[in-house]
Amino acid sequence: YQRRVHGDIQILLAMEKKLTFEFPKFANLEREDGDDSPEDEFEELGEDEIKEAQDKGDASIETKETRKPRCKCSKKKTLPYCSSVEKWMKSIAVKKGIKFDYAVAEAKYFKILATEGKPEDCLTEKKTMDQIMKDLERTFPGQQHFKRSVKGTTGITQLKNLLRAWARYSPDPGYVQGMNFIIGLLLFHSCEVVAFWLFTVLLEDYKVNMIYQKGLTGLLLQTKIIDILIESLYPEIWKKMSLNNFCAMHFCTEWVMSLFSSVINFSVLHVFFTHFYEEGWIYFYKVCVTIIDKCKGQLLSNDFAEKILDLDEISSNPKNWENILTSAKKCVAQEEIILNLWKFYDEKNMKFTLTID
Repeated sequence: YQRRVHGDIQILLAMEKKLTFEFPKFANLEREDGDDSPEDEFEELGEDEIKEAQDKGDASIETKETRKPRCKCSKKKTLPYCSSVEKWMKSIAVKKGIKFDYAVAEAKYFKILATEGKPEDCLTEKKTMDQIMKDLERTFPGQQHFKRSVKGTTGITQLKNLLRAWARYSPDPGYVQGMNFIIGLLLFHSCEVVAFWLFTVLLEDYKVNMIYQKGLTGLLLQTKIIDILIESLYPEIWKKMSLNNFCAMHFCTEWVMSLFSSVINFSVLHVFFTHFYEEGWIYFYKVCVTIIDKCKGQLLSNDFAEKILDLDEISSNPKNWENILTSAKKCVAQEEIILNLWKFYDEKNMKFTLTID
């Protein structure tokens, strides 16, 4: 496991080589007439479109009732999402220049759900759906909205639709465990159409898709950056980790693969996404560093025999996570240096390098 950057980290600032990720685009959904304000009332599919979608797939066509967010955030009656989602959309518009249009997003989403795969793709989709079905009830098991019900469409049905839609829309990499928690959180604060749009923005425009690449090269990159941050900011902790042959991957994998969605207390999880949509990956690193800082006593006294880092005490109280997320927001990070690390990661050899082709 290559843990070190080769050469002086300051040299990274002067380098021009870039590591790029190419993914299909779904998120730019502006109307031709320019009326793309998220304040607009949303429109419903016509009867013909609803019938067609019902005939071709098992999509739960959304009603006014199922469009209602289940969260406790403030809401507007005319919008199928809460005030937190409004903040996310504003951040997306400012940071990425992307604006949301419900009518266009709705048409695209249900078209994806209603699309039948090729015969040769049937086995792959069956395997994918088998995994999705296993993960449905593992997703926020403490939330009533995601429990099975015999009465109509429930959150768990909507979640299944969203995961199926993503697997069809982006078969490579398709559905990967961890996605269910992210989509579940987005759905809790909005509806299927909005949640799918928000998820595609995350993966395509915030480069979250990289962590789900085959070979998990994106996961390796993220955990290596966390290693570098620990080594730089907490040398005593890093020394003890190194002596015990531990690295960030031993305790950060779940943080990365679910963007903390399976870790942070559900009642304050939306706060993490508010800051992530605003700052991107740099906020993720800030949260990681803040957790390490809060747990440095535990890490220094740990014998590394079992868990390297136990967050049970933190997770038991939402206030603890509120404090961590607030502290992380105030954290001043060397953003340029950290993000420049992305440019010099050799995926093939799984290490950082300053070699320029």
